[in-house]
Amino acid sequence: MTEKQSGRGSPAIVLLIIAATMAMMIGVGTRSIDLHFTIGPWNLHHWLSWFGATFIALFTPAFYVLKRRSRESREALLPWHVFGGLIAAAAVSAHFIQHVTRPAEFYPDLGTGIVLYTALAISVLTGVLMRYRLLSGAMREWRALHVGATVTFYLAIVMHVLKGLGVV
Repeated sequence: MTEKQSGRGSPAIVLLIIAATMAMMIGVGTRSIDLHFTIGPWNLHHWLSWFGATFIALFTPAFYVLKRRSRESREALLPWHVFGGLIAAAAVSAHFIQHVTRPAEFYPDLGTGIVLYTALAISVLTGVLMRYRLLSGAMREWRALHVGATVTFYLAIVMHVLKGLGVV
């Protein structure tokens, strides 16, 4: 009961989402799960990455602004931030693993993708560790890393999309 009152939620669901993401990445990487089929003009893994990146791009700044209104709004939005962010990261992971496990003759230029995925991984890792108070010793420093990784994600996603569209 006290866990519910503190608004901390259960880390078991977070661990389950992370485990499912890892299993999906292994399945896609070994080609047991095929996400390389076309829906409309693009492959499924592209649609998944756009869903994930769009959720992060729109919800993260909304969360940042709205959480400052009141403690109640922060508590109401935090599960959406945590679990929505994890699902969005899983969707982006599907796209990333689809590309990094391509055969050598079809291997893509991963420049912006590596930066994006690293920033996303750091943001998710620090976010989960801070959420469940596993980094309580140096919380300000970890929060700075979390915010920095998120800003890096925003900067890199613009370049990644422009590069993917052939603009740059």
